[in-house]
Amino acid sequence: MSNILDTARQLNAIKADFEMVLKLNLPEPLHLNRLLKKLNAAEAEHNDEKIEGIAELWKTVLSAFKAGRVITMALRDKKKFPFLLGLAANRNSQLYGLLLEEIKSVNSAILLKREIFVYFNEYSNIKHITDLRVDIVKKLRAYKKNDTFLLCMKRNSFIFNPTSIDFVQKKCISEGVFEYFDSLHFSRSLMYSNYVTQVIKGLFGMSNTTVSLKGKLDLFTKIYGRLENAFVELLPIIFASLITQIEAHNGSEREHYKEIIRPKALAFMGDPRLGIGYFGRWSIAGEKATDIFITWLSQYDLDAFFKVIGDSLTDYTARNMWMYRERFWKSYKKHIQMVWVCYGTSAKHLAKRANMTSGNYSAFGQGNKSCILIVIGDYIFVERSHNGTLKVWKRNLSPFKIGEPNISEAKLNNSTGITHLENGIPKDGWVHSSSDTYNWQKKVGSFIAQYMHVIKTVKDW
Repeated sequence: MSNILDTARQLNAIKADFEMVLKLNLPEPLHLNRLLKKLNAAEAEHNDEKIEGIAELWKTVLSAFKAGRVITMALRDKKKFPFLLGLAANRNSQLYGLLLEEIKSVNSAILLKREIFVYFNEYSNIKHITDLRVDIVKKLRAYKKNDTFLLCMKRNSFIFNPTSIDFVQKKCISEGVFEYFDSLHFSRSLMYSNYVTQVIKGLFGMSNTTVSLKGKLDLFTKIYGRLENAFVELLPIIFASLITQIEAHNGSEREHYKEIIRPKALAFMGDPRLGIGYFGRWSIAGEKATDIFITWLSQYDLDAFFKVIGDSLTDYTARNMWMYRERFWKSYKKHIQMVWVCYGTSAKHLAKRANMTSGNYSAFGQGNKSCILIVIGDYIFVERSHNGTLKVWKRNLSPFKIGEPNISEAKLNNSTGITHLENGIPKDGWVHSSSDTYNWQKKVGSFIAQYMHVIKTVKDW
């Protein structure tokens, strides 16, 4: 299995290296060298070209062009020219034109295959694939030999049409993504090319209205394993698109759709509440999708926390007390930006058995007590599962941070939050007194209304 995954990673790196070659001018031979090594390994085919020779060829061509000399090469070297087109297109249009004319003059199955490889792998580089497309189609029409791949490309030459992606996407929906490209005899290196990447990206895009959201999620579930192994750079973009579309969906299936995406996104992308993942894959997904996903996780954990604690309470008085706390905080659900759960030992085991956790939480001692951090605006509240004062801090001054592995009850008891006056006496937080008459709820609600500008009343609690 590890060898398969290693090969998939090599294939995925082909696209990345091509893009790097196109974007950077230094050191070009090194990037070209890496690309060809990965191509050679991925194809697992005999290659009589010396890798170093390709890099040297680029140096020779570039040197001759700069010196104003005629670029004269043997046929064997001309067959390598497709690998140099991307470099030349970005460096000098005249040099690119000279290489392209040399390519056009050569009638060779090997060269044609390399033209096709470059075309699909550099598909987004419109600067030169248009001219390459014309030469490929012309040579395919004239091709009369028996190479299986080239004959398939000849029969399906429509794929080189600038508008082919729309048609190909429809074929992928009806026949299966990788099944369709298998039918085109795409090698493994082409299967993970930029062209296929663009096709898959478009399938899940918001602008694709020919596929329902359910259809996109069904397709995503079906091909997720291969995406996870070989389309690592594309997955954050797909996740971002699906998350945004699900959030905008008004149908009754919305919560079900969230449950399809949430565990996969969390496992692959990481928890954006922790901060670390945001600067990696979540930074690719973008701020909008990241904020939506944080809200999803927080709402899920808020519901899970109250259910887990509620189920763990056997005393009627305690359960009644907990019911009021749950009603109060859920009334602010739409205004809560983030929550972070801190489970005690018994609650942690209960949450795992009931599968009521996003997978990320802090520890809160060895007993049955737990707490939850609730962020609204610039403030962070710490609510407890059992007896204990509800406290609040300005978020940037809080001694408790989202994602820290352990929060102790002793530290919570000994940390002073924002004080308020009750009967002229400064108080650190609020005691949960007289819940049935909404005593503490009114006090906390007043604080939230004053500093967070969210107004709720008794009927909301």
